[in-house]
Amino acid sequence: MLTKTIVAAVSSSIGLVAGHLAASLPIAVMYYVAADGPIFPAPLVALLVVVPIALFLLLIQGTVVAFELISHTTIGLALLPLGFAAGIGGGWSLYALLVAPYGAHVGWLLGLGALGAFQGALVFGSQLMISRCRLGL
Repeated sequence: MLTKTIVAAVSSSIGLVAGHLAASLPIAVMYYVAADGPIFPAPLVALLVVVPIALFLLLIQGTVVAFELISHTTIGLALLPLGFAAGIGGGWSLYALLVAPYGAHVGWLLGLGALGAFQGALVFGSQLMISRCRLGL
C-alpha cells in the first residue's frame, strides 16, 4: 500500500511540474501580446490553473489505488485512457467553475481540456511506467 501511494505521489508531482511548465509559456505570451489590464506573474497564474486539475487527478488516482488494493489486481494499460479522460474532465470542470459563469469561451474550453488531457496522460502514464519498472512486468 505504501509503495502504491508513493508511486501515485511521484507521478502526480511529475504531472504538476510538467503541466505548470506547459501552462506558463502560453500565459506569458498572452501577457506579452495584451496591451491592457493588470499583468500578474505567468507562473502564478499557471499554478492557479494547474493545481485544481492536479487535485482532481489526485482524487482519481486515489480511487484507482483503492480499487487496486481492494481487488488485488492492477489496472494496467487501462490507466492511459483513464488518465486522458480524467484530465479532460478536470480541465472542463475547471472551465465550468471559473470561466463558464462569465460567458462561454470555446478557446478556454479547448485550452483547459487540452491542458488537462496532457497532464492526465502524463500523470497516469508515469504511474503506469513506474509501477511496471518497480514490479518488473
